[in-house]
Amino acid sequence: MTNAHVAGKALKLKGKDDYGTEFNFTHISGYDANLDIAVVRAERAAEVDELPLVPRPGDPKELRGTKVLAIGNTGGQGLSRYTGEITNVVGEPAQENLVHSADISSGSSGGPLYNEESGELLGINKSINLALRQSFATPAWLVQGVIEKGKGSGVPLTEAFEPKNFPITLDVKRECCLEPGQKLVAPVNIVGVADLVALVNFTTEGTPLFFGMIRGDQLMSKGVLTQNLVAAWSLPGSGVYAVILVNPPPRRRKPAA
Repeated sequence: MTNAHVAGKALKLKGKDDYGTEFNFTHISGYDANLDIAVVRAERAAEVDELPLVPRPGDPKELRGTKVLAIGNTGGQGLSRYTGEITNVVGEPAQENLVHSADISSGSSGGPLYNEESGELLGINKSINLALRQSFATPAWLVQGVIEKGKGSGVPLTEAFEPKNFPITLDVKRECCLEPGQKLVAPVNIVGVADLVALVNFTTEGTPLFFGMIRGDQLMSKGVLTQNLVAAWSLPGSGVYAVILVNPPPRRRKPAA
């Protein structure tokens, strides 16, 4: 179990326990970008009992004050533990978030949040708000739903994030013939947090094109293409983004001396 933003678009996933034992995760068996949860399957069987998940209380706010234990790979330095308590439960049903005071930091995404007393899994940590000194986790009862939907063999990591397996909510196509010095701008209006995938297919390979992604006047990425490309971005929020292709003008030759 980890976050969708951790597993997203990965071709390889490896894990290591506190004793240095490595695990290779080969399949995605459940994925929910809105809940930020990915269920991954390792090539070897687990050596521990299945962890009990906390069911949804009649009123989730009853969890406020529950003592919690968070585990995370802080800064890539190995597993570390943090304690705190649940301070709130926010969001509409089926979209709730646990807010807690365990002081997790970068590297803790996808780590478990336990009930410190019972040992049950309360949720999966996913983000922090440094200004408010708050940490956020997806509740266990929502994680359970992703697990149930993903029961089965799953999709190999090498295929999980191919374009054919993406849930497409907006499909923008542009076909053009760019003469030297011409450019194509393909704008896309994004609402909310989303992934944007660009597929560039050449009809004549070998002609270099300049390629870029912009948001407003901010250049987010750039490169030079000489063959077909599949590029993906996890966009930070709403706005008008644009993919740009430029066929550079031919270089002027200096007159012979």
